[in-house]
Amino acid sequence: MTSPLLSQRVSNDTCCVPCQALRNALEVKAENKVLNKRLVNARDTIATFSEIIKAKDTIITSRDSSIAVYKRNEIRNTEIVNNKDSIINVYGDEIGKQKTIRNVSIGLSILLTFLLFFTGI
Repeated sequence: MTSPLLSQRVSNDTCCVPCQALRNALEVKAENKVLNKRLVNARDTIATFSEIIKAKDTIITSRDSSIAVYKRNEIRNTEIVNNKDSIINVYGDEIGKQKTIRNVSIGLSILLTFLLFFTGI
């Protein structure tokens, strides 16, 4: 049984739908399935990338804390080196004073020896 319109056919449940509308509906349904699959894939990809980003954030946080520890240690070591340098400078000054005292005492003993030797006291 055909209806007066050539683009329509009678279905079993006595509902008439134009052929072009039926084709369009089937195409939309197929496209909907494809887009749903793409959406699921996109969501899965986003979830995977979110996990990767969280893991990298954890690594960055860990390395940031390690860097902070290294910087604190560097500051402590620099302070220790500066302290030791000041101690070395104090020792150097004392060595210089002791050398001066030694040289003066050597000079005085030479002078006294010279005076005693030539004066005959």
